[in-house]
Amino acid sequence: MYETSLSSYLGVFNSSLEKAKKNTDLSARLENIIKTLTQIFYDYVCYGLFERHKLMFSFNMTIKIMAGDSLISSAMLDFFLRGNTSLADAASPKPVPWMANQGWKDLELLSQVNAELFANAPKEVKDAPAEWKAWYDKESPEDKDSIPSAYADISGMDLICLVKCFRPDRVQNCVQGFVVENMGEGYVQPPVLNYRQVLAQSSPVTPVVFVLSPGADPAYSIFELAEVEGMAPPKLKYVALGQGQGPIAAGLLEQGATRG
Repeated sequence: MYETSLSSYLGVFNSSLEKAKKNTDLSARLENIIKTLTQIFYDYVCYGLFERHKLMFSFNMTIKIMAGDSLISSAMLDFFLRGNTSLADAASPKPVPWMANQGWKDLELLSQVNAELFANAPKEVKDAPAEWKAWYDKESPEDKDSIPSAYADISGMDLICLVKCFRPDRVQNCVQGFVVENMGEGYVQPPVLNYRQVLAQSSPVTPVVFVLSPGADPAYSIFELAEVEGMAPPKLKYVALGQGQGPIAAGLLEQGATRG
């Protein structure tokens, strides 16, 4: 559904090189470029995403960066994305009625995927169901309040996967916390639409396309920005597309491409 061209990314990259803080030390300079590029690229892409997809993009950025630094387990990530997709029944009967059947199957698989941490988790649920139920009933189990003591120190992808088994309705909150923990608050707070920033991210050969929706019309803000930038009409050409306006709009586009 979404596409970002290489040439578009290169424009963001070159802009980041110019905006990143200068430093005579190479390692510090590279760190500044990476930090600036990551933030600018996040803002740039968020402007073109529907609201419901922005956290997904933040999470995708986070895991890609962590994978590049070998900071995330591919097996745990695969478990988070897929869970237990086997059509077979669980290896052992579900010991508690309040846990979903799929959640129990997922927990059995999790105990194998990360045996070092979760090998005994299914048995612990059988042996101490009241302790697990107390955590399960919490409004925000991802806060680890009342979590069985053996798992009090888990975090990151381990916590996300455990919550997925018991309370899949809270996974989105876990993902948000995971992004904040590894990237910072700025990556779960999408940028507010700023037309001057949009203009700064464009170029003479990079058009800006606004997707309209009911109740959202950028025309006034664009005219206001044109006034500030000294490009108010007649320099600014605008056409409300309707019957017979197509050729006029095409002519203005051709004129702009030719004369600038």
